[in-house]
Amino acid sequence: MGTGIDERKIFLLAVPNPHIVANVEKIVEKHFKGVTFIVATDGVATWSKLEDLTPHVLVITRDLELRDAVELVQALLKDRQFDQTAVIFLSHPPSTPKAFATEIISGRVQFIGEAPDEGRFQKSVIRALNHAASKQISDFHLRFLAEGDLLIAEGDKADFVYLVKTGKLVATHKNDPKKAILGTIEPGEFVGEMAYINGEPRSADVRAVSDCELIEIPVGILDEILLRKPAWAKALMGTLVRRLKKANVKKAG
Repeated sequence: MGTGIDERKIFLLAVPNPHIVANVEKIVEKHFKGVTFIVATDGVATWSKLEDLTPHVLVITRDLELRDAVELVQALLKDRQFDQTAVIFLSHPPSTPKAFATEIISGRVQFIGEAPDEGRFQKSVIRALNHAASKQISDFHLRFLAEGDLLIAEGDKADFVYLVKTGKLVATHKNDPKKAILGTIEPGEFVGEMAYINGEPRSADVRAVSDCELIEIPVGILDEILLRKPAWAKALMGTLVRRLKKANVKKAG
């Protein structure tokens, strides 16, 4: 049975090499909070641990003994128990062209080479966690961003409002050659809330300036969510008050 990704991010490392395990743990812990690692060193142990506690992310190498890694992942993908689990292969894709084609396109399965650099591995983990979060049965989901990732594009239709859990973002105008910062968004603040209030398209680009973890809430159910979560309603009001104060300071200046 799986654990909610908002409670704990579970990684199963099906990796025989302890040095690779240590490197993976170091990178993940550097960029993500609330992580649990489970390690398996062969294919049989990997499947046993999968059944005990469904992970959000399976990091796997092709050199597993006792059970072929590709065959193991194919079995995982066929089992609805593991719908939430995303897979990162520390290897190159198999020779069969159509193997995992659909899952690779969706981002559920990724092949990133035997020794990816930190930036590439971090990006692959973000993609995997976003898959896991999207499959969690809930009215709202977690959204993960790396530094530099675009969350909101100016002019787009507003489908979601976000509450920042960790990290920092900035808002800028798309056509501003100097990219002057309109405002910063920090933990505990909402972002994209004006689209909820006025029903208009996005008024600015919003981009992460650090690793970020946000709660993504569909605009259509935000009223209901705020009634159920008074702390979030208070956070929204606090965000609006801060935005208003900043606007008044700029006018006064």
